[in-house]
Amino acid sequence: MPSLILALIAIAEASPRISIASDMTPWFLQGYSGIVMLEPDGSDLRLGFEAWGMRYPAALVDLYADNADEGWARRIALALAVYVDWHPAGAGEGWHVGGALDLLRSEVTREGATGSGQFWSGEILARGGYRWFPRQDWGLFVNPWLAAGPLVALQPPPTIDGETFVEPPVQALGTAHLGWRF
Repeated sequence: MPSLILALIAIAEASPRISIASDMTPWFLQGYSGIVMLEPDGSDLRLGFEAWGMRYPAALVDLYADNADEGWARRIALALAVYVDWHPAGAGEGWHVGGALDLLRSEVTREGATGSGQFWSGEILARGGYRWFPRQDWGLFVNPWLAAGPLVALQPPPTIDGETFVEPPVQALGTAHLGWRF
């Protein structure tokens, strides 16, 4: 946590370049994503802020044995994320590693059951990927990445018709951002 705070201070003190982007995955899952990134000129750090939401495919919900075959449907109604990435090659390009903190508000229902419930979760992710600029003069970039980390319910998940939704202890994910750097 102290490293994240130091990185945020360093980025805020520099005159950053700004990028806007979107995570492509939520758009395919009845969701949304908006990202703003700050990159100090000449720095190898990148700070991002994202708001997103999406419907989880039932197969992903069922991957966790405690929720499998119980008819759960999950939607992330709102997620807020902050992340810091380090680019060893500098200039916010190429390979990167970093971390993210997410706060998620989930809505869950069960097939054939009445009612729904909401709860908040938090996750800490280690992430890595590759940021590619196919046309430097346009500022267009594609950034595929992978991440994994603990996922913790910050309040008790709901019980619907005698079954309680269980937050998986670890989440792994992969996606790609598409955006423009100004």
